[in-house]
Amino acid sequence: MRTAFDTELQSRLMRYAAIDSQSDESSASQPSTACQLEMSRLLVAELEEMGAKDVRLTDYGVVLATVPATVEGLSLACARMWTPRRSLMPGMSDPV
Repeated sequence: MRTAFDTELQSRLMRYAAIDSQSDESSASQPSTACQLEMSRLLVAELEEMGAKDVRLTDYGVVLATVPATVEGLSLACARMWTPRRSLMPGMSDPV
């Protein structure tokens, strides 16, 4: 049986997957495109909305945050935004 959490998780995943966040291999900047920076800003806003602590966006487009554990003990989570060139994903279709 699906829960409200499952539905929210699926919704977020589909929304994130549909965002155009391609990289530009010819760019010398980090992030390499404006759309990557916009996705980082979206993640910052959503982390703040969810109650994460110490949320910040670095000059390189990296999103950092502390998410308190919901169980006792040490917890660690790490996520990475991977934004390949579309040419590396020949089976990708738009929109998701």
